[in-house]
Amino acid sequence: MLKKTGMLAFVIFCVVLPAIGDSSEAIPAERVTTIATRSPELFRKAVAQLAELSQQDEASVEALSSKRTEVDRLGAARYSHISGLYWYTNFDRAQREARRTKKPILSLRLMGDLRNEYSCANSRYFRTILYSDPAIAEMLRENFVVYWQSVRDVPKITIEFGDGRKLCGTITGNSIHYVLSSDGSILDVFPGLYEPQMFLEHLKRCADRDKSYLQVPAESRRVWLTRNYRQRLTELTTVWGKHLATVAVHRAEAQGDDPQEAVARVVATASRASRLSVTKRVLTEEFVMASLVQTVEALEQLTDDLALRRMADAMTCRVSDMTRKIVANESYGNQVEARIAKLESALAADTVLNEFRLRPELLRWLIEAKQVVAVDDLNRRVYADLFLTPSSDPWFGLLPEDRYTALVNDGVRE
Repeated sequence: MLKKTGMLAFVIFCVVLPAIGDSSEAIPAERVTTIATRSPELFRKAVAQLAELSQQDEASVEALSSKRTEVDRLGAARYSHISGLYWYTNFDRAQREARRTKKPILSLRLMGDLRNEYSCANSRYFRTILYSDPAIAEMLRENFVVYWQSVRDVPKITIEFGDGRKLCGTITGNSIHYVLSSDGSILDVFPGLYEPQMFLEHLKRCADRDKSYLQVPAESRRVWLTRNYRQRLTELTTVWGKHLATVAVHRAEAQGDDPQEAVARVVATASRASRLSVTKRVLTEEFVMASLVQTVEALEQLTDDLALRRMADAMTCRVSDMTRKIVANESYGNQVEARIAKLESALAADTVLNEFRLRPELLRWLIEAKQVVAVDDLNRRVYADLFLTPSSDPWFGLLPEDRYTALVNDGVRE
């Protein structure tokens, strides 16, 4: 079995300074739909007004800031004025729009509120790295209905230095994208953060896949979905194997071994699934799946922490010019280029972990279910067993149960 790899809990801090651009207070997602003035039509009108205002030399900073805030409110997401994305926060409405337009749904589950500056770390990076990327934003606007739902509030943390200075941020928070067809069926899953180009390629393939799915008769869709998940996992193992082959060459050379033999071992492991996929008509479904699982487990054994680091080092990650502008505007102090370099390096590491450790396990869950899995049911399992933040633990694992802290009531203040 694959090891259950929890996403690393980490703290992202930002110094409390006058905000660059306005950020609205967090409002529960279910309350967004009660705002009568929020609609796709009003959002598009506000976006057009902002574009026109931006072209006016005499436009004041205050007027521009006010209009950007309006666009973000109507779009139900921070930086909607950059992405041009109108987010649904009511799934029934998103589903009706998907059926009307025959588009798939990109369903984001996050901790916190997508409109709030202090949503969970992953969702903040989605806004600044993925949704603000012009190519991704266009793909989502033209080919998807976008919807977000908050799983739970995100824990916030403040460090006071005693002289008025504070560091504020969030701790322990993960997000996941599900691509759904208009009937709610899960087409694919993408846990955590991805580098922009890979995320864009995944979106393109999902948009095409949804068109194929909608042509399948209702009575045949369960079988189609299972085969779709298996095909996704097979494709993933092939790419996974290619990355590991490159790592194997470097390792063999460093250890004085034969690089060709090292590559041959990896290729033999990774290609097994592809060969079985081709011959699946003469094999039982159970045998094909069992062999695919063995392939995934063998690849995981080859993918230790050093292999992950080298796979990340070999990956080309480049954020968009818009992301660079956002980083420059939001950063405290200078050294923007150094921040960008570290961001792109961390982005590569996250992409490798999420694509080759977490996503294979999710696809296996979907395959092994042998039935149509509801996205809410899968999401509960994701947060409990993959992200290790079950709803049954209100303290996110941060409250020590067997360790003395020398604090009254272990520091709990309610």
